[in-house]
Formats: sequence, structure tokens, C-alpha cells
Amino acid sequence: MDKGKDKKMTGLSTLCYIEKDGKYLMLHRTVKKNDVNKDKWIGVGGHFEADESPEECLLREVKEETGYTLTSWKYRAIVTFVSGDGVTEYMSLFTADGFTGEQIACDEGELKWVDKKEIDRLNLWEGDKILYRHDLFPISRYIFWKCKPLVFCNRKKDKQYITVDNSAMLLYTVYNRRKHMKIIINNSSMVPIYEQIMEQIKAQIISGELKENDILPSVRTMAKELKISALTVKKAYDNLEAEGMTVTVHGKGTYVAASNTQLMEEERRKEVETDLEAAIQKGRRCGMKEEEIRSLFELIMEDEYLC
Repeated sequence: MDKGKDKKMTGLSTLCYIEKDGKYLMLHRTVKKNDVNKDKWIGVGGHFEADESPEECLLREVKEETGYTLTSWKYRAIVTFVSGDGVTEYMSLFTADGFTGEQIACDEGELKWVDKKEIDRLNLWEGDKILYRHDLFPISRYIFWKCKPLVFCNRKKDKQYITVDNSAMLLYTVYNRRKHMKIIINNSSMVPIYEQIMEQIKAQIISGELKENDILPSVRTMAKELKISALTVKKAYDNLEAEGMTVTVHGKGTYVAASNTQLMEEERRKEVETDLEAAIQKGRRCGMKEEEIRSLFELIMEDEYLC
């Protein structure tokens, strides 16, 4: 046997998201012709040089690509890419909120400070979009900024694996005609599995990713892909139909219901209320008084109005 054929290749790299004034420094990779990140928006970073530690690589790459010298950063995660062809890459993921120096032009693309709210409108990697969608990766509230370590493994084209604080989660892609759905099941969560499925499908409907008359995977297909009971999937589907989000046609399947403007608006309001309640609770935990919280909201509203 040719031992060379069984040899595995391993790559080491860093990626950093730098924060300033509610924005993140994003790199639009447009220069290199054979760049795997061609035309994508990502953070800044690159591959290790000989004998470098992750932090040394981070500081060098940020300096080379941005001109900034980092003064405050945090090691957030290890991201593992498994291509399936014998190549594995381990990427050390950082965030930074302190730096000195002047920004320079990057020879790998365009550097731009992007508002947190606008990040998901960029041309991102599909894996990043998945994490944004499920509140695991949105830059405004990255879960890997709160939990560590997080390991993200892309083992196959149709399955991606995530580990957060050693709690195994499996991100499934359920293919369905021209559409596909991405569902995350967290077996260690206190939230029942049927509710996890239901909330993720609702989010995709509200966001417009799943459109009117799109057909959902059959109960048996979903159950087989997620390796759960068909009764669990049926319970999720029944609840979606009860809320007016889907319609089941006997013998044909379950479809996304016709748009109900009032229902969608109500769902969006509920999301806003949940986010506001979380912000208020966080303020209270930080020792802020009711009047301080109210004044802060008023200041934010004034700033948004002026902008």
C-alpha cells in the first residue's frame, strides 16, 4: 500500500472580527483569482507561519491586513473544517475590541466597517448564514462569544456538526425538491425537540426563506434525517398548522400557508418584545435602575431618528 495516499493534511489559521462603535471590520475578498473565499465577506486573518502560536498569528495577520495593532482580544473558538478529501483545517477564532494605528488598504480585498444590523445582507458563507439564522452566529449576538469552546465541523455536503460547551448539536440539511431546510437539534436543550423544529421552520417562513406554497419535507423524511420519532415531527407540523403557518393537504403533504400579513406582523412584534425584555433583564442584572434603562432607550431612539 502506498502510505502517501493515506497521508492526512492539516492546516492552521486564524480569523478575527474587530468591533468598533457597533460595527465590525469585514473583508470583501475580491483580489485573488483562486481564493476559496472569492467574493465573500469574512473577518481578517490567515494561516500560521512556522512556530507561531494562535495569538502570534492573529497579531501578525491583523497588522498585515489592516494596519491595526490589537490591544484587546479574546480567543473565542476553534472552528474545524473537515473536507472529506483528507484535508482538515483548524481555525482559531477571535474577537477584538481594542486596537491602535491607522487603517491601511488590504491587498486581499476591500476593508469596510459594517453595522451589525447589516451583516446578514452581505455575501456570506452558507455556514455563516445558518448560524445567523439560528442565533448561533449573528454578529450582534454570537453564541461563540458567550460560550467556549465551539467546534464547527463540516463533514459532508449535507451535514454539519456543531459543539457548544460540549453539548452536541447536529445541523441537518433536509433536501426537498428545489428547496432545502436547515434544522438544528440540540439534544441537551431543555426545549422539547418538536418546539425546536417548529420555531426554526417558523423563523424561515417569517424571514421569507420559505415562501407561500413551498412544500415541507414529509413527516417520515424529516424524522429519518433528524433520527427522531415521526410522532415528534408530526407534533411540530400540527402546531405549525394550528398557528396558521402551514396547511396540510391529505395525500400531498404540508405546505407553507398563504401569507397572513397580520400574523407575520404579530410574530415580528413578539420577536421584538422578546429582545427588549432580554435587554431590560440584562440592564437590571447590571444594576441599572428603571429610569436609567428608560433613559437609555430614549437616547437610542433619538440617535436612530437623527441617523
